[in-house]
Amino acid sequence: MKRYQTAPVIQEAQKSDYEAVATIVDESIDSTNDKSWVETHVVDVEGVPVTAPTSGNDIPKYRDTPFAIAFLLHLSVILLVGALYGSFDINTPDASEITGEDGFDADTPDSSENTGDNDVEVALYIKRVLMYMALPCGAGAYVTSNFLTGVVLPLFPEGVVKVCLLSNIPSAILFSVALMASYSSPFMIIVGLLMVAFTVYYVIAVWRFVPFTACNLMMGVTGINQNYGIYFVSLFLSLTSLAWITFWSYATNGVVQTFGGGVQSNYYDEGSNGSSLYVTLMVFSLYWTSVVLMNLTQTTVAGLMGTWCFDKESAATCCSSAVSSSLYRSCTYSFGSICFGSLLNAIIMTLRFMLQQARQNRDNDNLACSILLCVTQCILAMIESIIEYFNRWAYIFVGVYGMSYLESGKAVLELFQARGLTAIVSDDLSSSVLNSITLLSGLCAGIIGVGINGYIGGAFFFGETAESYKIWAFWISFLSGVVISSIMMSVIQGAVQTVIVCYADNPKKLLENHREDTTKMTEAWMSVYPDVSFYSSLGTEHPVVNV
Repeated sequence: MKRYQTAPVIQEAQKSDYEAVATIVDESIDSTNDKSWVETHVVDVEGVPVTAPTSGNDIPKYRDTPFAIAFLLHLSVILLVGALYGSFDINTPDASEITGEDGFDADTPDSSENTGDNDVEVALYIKRVLMYMALPCGAGAYVTSNFLTGVVLPLFPEGVVKVCLLSNIPSAILFSVALMASYSSPFMIIVGLLMVAFTVYYVIAVWRFVPFTACNLMMGVTGINQNYGIYFVSLFLSLTSLAWITFWSYATNGVVQTFGGGVQSNYYDEGSNGSSLYVTLMVFSLYWTSVVLMNLTQTTVAGLMGTWCFDKESAATCCSSAVSSSLYRSCTYSFGSICFGSLLNAIIMTLRFMLQQARQNRDNDNLACSILLCVTQCILAMIESIIEYFNRWAYIFVGVYGMSYLESGKAVLELFQARGLTAIVSDDLSSSVLNSITLLSGLCAGIIGVGINGYIGGAFFFGETAESYKIWAFWISFLSGVVISSIMMSVIQGAVQTVIVCYADNPKKLLENHREDTTKMTEAWMSVYPDVSFYSSLGTEHPVVNV
């Protein structure tokens, strides 16, 4: 359990059951920006002030170790299950139950003769799509995203934010027109008009945050571009996640075939409790492992950007030591904290999966049960959103300061409250801008895919030349582009959020390392939040805070 210290000096912290909680001392100790808020106000379970590992004043410690052990044990079990039962074969029901005693209609030739050839054909087409369409389109999306964030955004930061905001209006209009055309009723017309009106109102309301968002994005993009190797780390972890999903499918299919009676059995029908339990456990494993890999990327980015903010000389090259050291800390000292937060997320996601399956197999005549399931699912969705928001900021403290999961979440909330930044972190529009860049990169990839399909021919990829396969070419290429671009944008988003935390914690140190960028950032924040934000006072060499 976390405890507060009320004395005006740092007192010795009391150890908790799991040594996972830091002590936050009274605000009266220091309210200036001359020192780090974390180093001044937070002590670990041994009573030692918390410092960033990048400062060299603190030796990293293993945090939340039981959860790391639990995750690795779970991973070992899944690997063992895959080795024993894994299979990509699909059992189909006895054909005699469908057509006849011999399994085929009288006029139907024996399909077993063509099964092998069909499998080879399908594999060939998949290989062609991946090699000659998805790969080039992914590369096109990479070039587009890199150009927009590495060239256009640094030259026109506010212009990019404004264009992304204004693009919401025509998007809303197009969507409303499509909605009204599909469902030509007065109600849908009203819904469409309200949607457009709300979008226009939203753009007008958040327009004043454009300079604020532009400066936040510029700081994050600058740090990432100077340490470009972090993109390769993110790509590697994403490919690892893809490989895990493939193996998980292999293991899960084998478990279902062995214990669940094949794909035709309904996992949640009466009498299939054993199968439903196996599937639920495998789904939980999928969620936990995927979220761990995703949060591993986020924590590594946070550690890198923390080094860049407070020790720029150690994070000034493509593959700087900050990249490797941050990844190492995330995979060792902080791995337990990553597994802890990911476990909470995975539990909620699994519960939502179970409810969704229950809703699909419920008695449609039982209105009360349907309403209860729907309400429960909505509650779980809200809890999941809260956990994701909490994790987003907690993992920054995990990556930068090496704190445990629970103490990181508490400390970051206390930091924002002490600095008066609670509203500011909610008004940052960088995620909307990065989502727009992802969408644009995906569209460019889709256009490239259609061009490749038209140049080579649809028959080469799909075995047919029908016009409908142009749509397939576009969507396959679009999704490939979105995946590649989203990997890059998630890195930048994590960098932006880390800069906000580091600025709130120690603006003077940030100013010493990045004077010009920090000064612009301070002016932008002052223009939006003159009363609660950081601002530069005449005659002072660094920002001060109203608290």
